[in-house]
Amino acid sequence: MLRRFVVVGLSLLAGLLLIQQVLADQSSPNLAPAMVSLAGGSLTPTLALTPTATLTPTTIPTAAPISLDNYLPIVVKAPPTPTATPTPIPTATRIPTATPIPPTAIPPTPTLGTVNPSCDGAASSSPPNYPVAITNVNKAGNPETVTIRNISNQPVDINNWWICSMTGNQRHAILSGTLAPGQTLVVVSQANGPIWNNTATDPAALYRRDGFQVGYRSQ
Repeated sequence: MLRRFVVVGLSLLAGLLLIQQVLADQSSPNLAPAMVSLAGGSLTPTLALTPTATLTPTTIPTAAPISLDNYLPIVVKAPPTPTATPTPIPTATRIPTATPIPPTAIPPTPTLGTVNPSCDGAASSSPPNYPVAITNVNKAGNPETVTIRNISNQPVDINNWWICSMTGNQRHAILSGTLAPGQTLVVVSQANGPIWNNTATDPAALYRRDGFQVGYRSQ
């Protein structure tokens, strides 16, 4: 498009120069019209035009194509990979461990047989009542019964233990077997007939086979 405008402009300029040259030639005194008589004839004056120089069109340089080699490549750096934030692991709640309660020591029972299953003499009203205690005396029963219970957390060997009625110093029964922890045993009377006083207090006493008094109940 620019080249085209240049060519048109040069053409217009050449036309203007030509017109100017013609006007200049007409105003020159050397070219004034004259009547020349040649052999009685007449010549019509002619206008001699000087040829105008031919204009050489100027070549417009074409812009060189854009080469990508003239530019530095753009290096796009990938964004850094985000680092995952570690999730804190909750600390387990520590449950306090219950302090174990050591079992109560039970006085050892001799392995000997019954030393003296006698009910003579006074019984203590404040024995340990442990590991076996007298829980009830059924004086009105037929037969009469005494209930004992192992209140410890260990089994108790009651072989050759005995129970006495202290009012008349009479033996209710001689025991045998083993009481499990928490076990209750109803001991039936082994006497020949009733021995417990039904109208007054008649304490019951429990003895080990070595004669040690274990329990007492006033009933």
